[in-house]
Amino acid sequence: MEVSEAKLAQSEARDYLIKARVEVHASDSAKVDPDIQAGLKVAERTYQAGQNAMAERNYRRKGLLVSVATIVLVLIGLFLMIRKLESKPTG
Repeated sequence: MEVSEAKLAQSEARDYLIKARVEVHASDSAKVDPDIQAGLKVAERTYQAGQNAMAERNYRRKGLLVSVATIVLVLIGLFLMIRKLESKPTG
């Protein structure tokens, strides 16, 4: 799952957090609010990217389970078939 873009966006959100912390010292909420809102937007995007990555992981995990189960069933069938063929008297 590709999450490098989300990690990059997290660093962008961290930059907005630092800017907001710097602006807090100016005691002017009008200067702080744009940086906070921009950071919240980035945080929401990265959160959604993380949720999408988790959903993709779960989808892949279910697909792997189905394929492994199918392979196991085929192997059991082959084992039983070989056992049946070997137990027949040659005659």
